[in-house]
Amino acid sequence: MKKKNIIGLILARKGSKRLKSKNLKKINGKSLTEITIKFAKKLKFLTNVILSTDDRKILNLSKKNKIMSPGLRPATLSDSKSSSEKAAFHAIKWYEEKFGKVDGICLLQPTTPFRDISKFKKAIKIFLAKDKTVISVSKIDKNPNIYFINEKKISYRKSNKKNNSFFYIDGSLYLISRKVFFREKTFVPKKFVKLINDKIKYSIDIDFEKDLKLARLLTNENF
Repeated sequence: MKKKNIIGLILARKGSKRLKSKNLKKINGKSLTEITIKFAKKLKFLTNVILSTDDRKILNLSKKNKIMSPGLRPATLSDSKSSSEKAAFHAIKWYEEKFGKVDGICLLQPTTPFRDISKFKKAIKIFLAKDKTVISVSKIDKNPNIYFINEKKISYRKSNKKNNSFFYIDGSLYLISRKVFFREKTFVPKKFVKLINDKIKYSIDIDFEKDLKLARLLTNENF
């Protein structure tokens, strides 16, 4: 069987309203972007790793760590209203013009610096065997009335059952085929397989200063 051409995609925009320059914030001396690059290079199923950014400092990290980049991202894809999907389309099309069509995309967000490599190994097995999108989720301990369906839409529902399991997309793993991504234009399609992260640290998504403080704390704790 021909090996699938799966690329790792790191989207690291310069601007951030809540936490300034968050993709360059450091944990144990390494920026969130560099932590993500180093993890991506451990994933043997990836053909190449691509970094998309509008920040020259972040772009230099791609050169330092010897991964690909289309150069500085256009300003039209870099403001606060620009979607991750549009930036991804830009990077993928750049890659395909040079190296041919891809089969899958593994999105790695710098703001989720803790990842369980065993989950990625499981995800690629599911992806290759069943041709299904795989997304990591974390469990909500209590029984809330809101259930997160995707990054943009929240579905509200009530339940009288005490032991329902509720999950939210934690952002640490997205593995999707090119076909599905280009068709549905989202990393969270209508149908996907969820992989449950069962440790606190794998659910950390750094968006505020308090998230960064917790992440730094967790590097020194056995969670």
